[in-house]
Amino acid sequence: MYGSSMLGRALRCVARVMACLAAATFIAACGSDGGDEDPPAISDIPAGAVAIVGDEVVSKRELERRIRAVRRSQVQSRSQSADGLASQAMALLLQQIAIEQEAKEHGVGISEREVRRLLVRTRRQFKQAEDFKRFLGRQTVQDLSRQLRIQALADKLADRVREDGGDSKDLIGTLELRWRERTACRPGYVVAACRNGRAPG
Repeated sequence: MYGSSMLGRALRCVARVMACLAAATFIAACGSDGGDEDPPAISDIPAGAVAIVGDEVVSKRELERRIRAVRRSQVQSRSQSADGLASQAMALLLQQIAIEQEAKEHGVGISEREVRRLLVRTRRQFKQAEDFKRFLGRQTVQDLSRQLRIQALADKLADRVREDGGDSKDLIGTLELRWRERTACRPGYVVAACRNGRAPG
């Protein structure tokens, strides 16, 4: 239960930063889909990979690791089908990569030291080791570190957008569409975040 709550908070934070960045992207690029770069095509996806996000290749092995992580984050009573689990894992993985690449474009990053500090701070919220174990549920410390990292990166991105005068009130979804244009997925692994998938909404 606690592990799922942490994942939910991270996802809500990601959604907020995607909305904030939408405004900054629109202001800076006048609504462009990312410049003069040619979007990736299915034919560009190498063997052993399931997608391309920008210039980053997503391997099948990485997707399988994320599926296992998503499975660990779920409470037993809410377990999904194999297809549903794979789709959720794929969507989360593509979203994370898009945020990381957007952060890179904005000159925003987070060090391993910062992530370790966040992990220590999280551990200190629990007086007993057993309480922390219950918080994790079936998740690993590595799963939690990944969630803390993407949440902190999203926070930093939101701060950078606010510093640049960004406003997300009327432009929610612009960034999501921008990165969708930069994402190609192999058939059988297509989700809404893929440009060859069904458009959101």
